Amino acid sequence: MGSAVAPLGREKFPPLTLAHGEEVKKEWLVSSFKRVGWVDSMLSVTDSRVIYRARAGSFLGKSGTTREVQLQDVSGSALVTRRGLTALNVLTVLLGFVGGLVVLNIVGSIVTPFSYGRQSTTPGWLVLLYVLLVAVSIAILAVRFLSTEVAIVVFAREIGASPIALYGSHGRQEGGTMAMMTLMIFNPILTLLEWLGLADATSATNHADLESAEKMYDEFGALILDLQTRGVLGGAE
Repeated sequence: MGSAVAPLGREKFPPLTLAHGEEVKKEWLVSSFKRVGWVDSMLSVTDSRVIYRARAGSFLGKSGTTREVQLQDVSGSALVTRRGLTALNVLTVLLGFVGGLVVLNIVGSIVTPFSYGRQSTTPGWLVLLYVLLVAVSIAILAVRFLSTEVAIVVFAREIGASPIALYGSHGRQEGGTMAMMTLMIFNPILTLLEWLGLADATSATNHADLESAEKMYDEFGALILDLQTRGVLGGAE
């Protein structure tokens, strides 16, 4: 029988309330993260159900979420993982950098005084802004390069929407003009807050490890098939 895992020294997940005779077959930590705040999520499989639980907390507050599907209703599963830069990431940062240069040049030409028909030496504050623009562009590229995406979906028969669909993206960027502009400005701040653990339980998958997710998915698929084929005898080691 599986047992609840204690994430990073914190108290264990509250034990599952099981039906009479129900047995926990396997549990995986999907994510476990702590800095200023903390985020934990766990996927559990019993001989009757598949249950996902997540919780998060910080000085701002606490949150939690639970989803489940009956084992006999599971019809399949899917996993998507990504890491690193995309063409959209590079293009957005490049356009933002060029746009920043244009704005700084315009501001500099207006504010910087002229002498003898020639522009004077670039003032220190403008040089600082140029350096800041370069630093921010590099920082955003670094965030994008380290970005990850994990999507785990458990499909069920005769259900319009998947009862368990976990989508997590840390440092990723979606398409759309407004999304590009907003994320270009605020994503480094949002990423920093998430890095500090100031997140909601619904975004717990953002902190999932890609390698662990892939290993979990392989074990999960085999276990579900075994349980559906052999019943309560499935998953026995």
